[in-house]
Amino acid sequence: MKRPPDEPGQPVAAHAQGTQGILEAVRGGAASVEHGYEIDDETIVLMKEHGTFLVPTLSSALRVPSPEKVPPYLYQKKTLWSQIARDHLEVALSAGVKVALGTDAGVCPHGQNLTELGHLVDLGLRPWQALQAGTANAAELMRLSADLGTLEQGKLADLVVTTKHPFRNIHDLAVPDSIRAVVQGGHVKKDLDEQFAPLAA
Repeated sequence: MKRPPDEPGQPVAAHAQGTQGILEAVRGGAASVEHGYEIDDETIVLMKEHGTFLVPTLSSALRVPSPEKVPPYLYQKKTLWSQIARDHLEVALSAGVKVALGTDAGVCPHGQNLTELGHLVDLGLRPWQALQAGTANAAELMRLSADLGTLEQGKLADLVVTTKHPFRNIHDLAVPDSIRAVVQGGHVKKDLDEQFAPLAA
């Protein structure tokens, strides 16, 4: 049964990578599955029925360390799971599972979070769908759609400004300097071109 967006209480996020764990999390009513690297067809169907979000954290899954910097067993394990994640998540994304953006913060370099957008597109999402995963979908998952996720009158003024065209090459957004300005809750946090100088004053 699909959960109504205004249901009270906090959404539960399930950290699950293996097939059985993902399935049990969805059956148990988790609002989202973080990682989901070994998701299978049965779980994909169930997630779509329940409206469960997938937060694939591809920045973590696809980041394979240099073999010179980690023990051989760890390199082999990471290489194996990176391919498993790529194969399974590509199927899930193509099937239309609801996706919210997440990077497994702390595992990947800070300031390059938007690399995740390019990964989502590489595995099958359209650029607009990847952007939606990080905005409207993420707000819906956190039950904050009334305040966040879209640019509408009355919502918190959270926005970024870029000179890049995300529909032409969404990978460009992963370069920190391509984000020229960041406004959070109406407060200017970054303004490389001083476009928002009157607000910052």
